[in-house]
Amino acid sequence: MSPPHFARLSFTGPCLSAWCSKPRSQDPHPWLRVRLGNPQYILFVATQSSDSEQNKYFALSYFLSFVDENDRKWKNYTEKGNLKVFEGNWDGSTVVKNAILNPFKTQTLTFNIVHWKSEECCLRVEIYGPGT
Repeated sequence: MSPPHFARLSFTGPCLSAWCSKPRSQDPHPWLRVRLGNPQYILFVATQSSDSEQNKYFALSYFLSFVDENDRKWKNYTEKGNLKVFEGNWDGSTVVKNAILNPFKTQTLTFNIVHWKSEECCLRVEIYGPGT
């Protein structure tokens, strides 16, 4: 498992250059939580896997959960009343940017991995709000 600060989009560094989960046998429901400095409206999210050529640990799909700033309760992001599962990554370098059709205000956002390719998954993320 990698440190959370490895999860920045386009991060390059040691090892796999991304946040990586524990092996599937140790954590069958991996997630990455991001705490923003201040509450902000979420308009887009982008993901990228590891840039290591040997890494095939792609997060293929994920859903978002967040602490709602109005009632301080955890909620899953939905569209048309259904849980929205976002497309993730199929390689280590391509950035996949997804629009949030129902923007929400939060300070805490969790990327919940649904499907991944190997024993572990690796992820780098970017969160876009107004003015970013």
